[in-house]
Amino acid sequence: MEKDDLKLLKGVGPSVETKLNNLDIFKQTDLLFHLPSRYEDRTTIRQIGTLESNKEAQIEGEILLSSMVFRGRRMLMVQISDGTGIMTLRFFTFNRYQKEALKKGLKVRCFGKTRKTAVGIEMIHPSYEILNSNKENALPKTLTPVYPTTQGLSQGKLRLLISQVLECKVGELEEAVGEIAPNLRLMIESIIEENMQEFKTGTNEVSAYISRLSTDKNLTDHEKAHREILISGIALIRKMENDPSRSPIGGILKGDLPNNQKSSSAID
Repeated sequence: MEKDDLKLLKGVGPSVETKLNNLDIFKQTDLLFHLPSRYEDRTTIRQIGTLESNKEAQIEGEILLSSMVFRGRRMLMVQISDGTGIMTLRFFTFNRYQKEALKKGLKVRCFGKTRKTAVGIEMIHPSYEILNSNKENALPKTLTPVYPTTQGLSQGKLRLLISQVLECKVGELEEAVGEIAPNLRLMIESIIEENMQEFKTGTNEVSAYISRLSTDKNLTDHEKAHREILISGIALIRKMENDPSRSPIGGILKGDLPNNQKSSSAID
């Protein structure tokens, strides 16, 4: 079995491998180029009493009520409180395991878009996790990627798999970036320079994140690797959009990095 084989990753069996293949992911390094479409800020907890309508937010609270109701259609309705207010969580699609897990008295962390109604504030189908009262439930330190296509894989599953690859391939990524043709590196640097003002203004979450990766010197190894992937992705997309047939990076898109051309170390 090759060291780049997907089945070497924890949590990848035949079913998951088939779903990854449907995303054109056939080896571990392919996962690194399944780029996020946007990022969510799950680094902080908001108080329910301070929430505004139509805003993404993350909250924590104790479940006060969990029941299945019929109001035109079946739904699971959960009410939680953090002491500053009460929020309703509505699930129109749910299973028996979710219904049994969301029990009164448990503490839950939710992320989603808020919606104000005549009876209060609510979230429709938020992502959530039930917190373990016996251990520290740490918040993420970085923005959370959201992937555009999952083919039956959950966002959490994709994040876990990509995180595993990043952990074991940081060194290989640095070496690969060092082997990319100098003209590609110059193209990447040019694109960064041309778009830096847009990135600094943070016109969207992705721009804001790339801005931090492009300017912050105090990055973890994972963030450095992610920076190279994101920046290279921008360059590849821009170049291919201009003229795919004449692109000098067609081979690189297929994973064929030139071995005979060396350049300086990764962008500082």
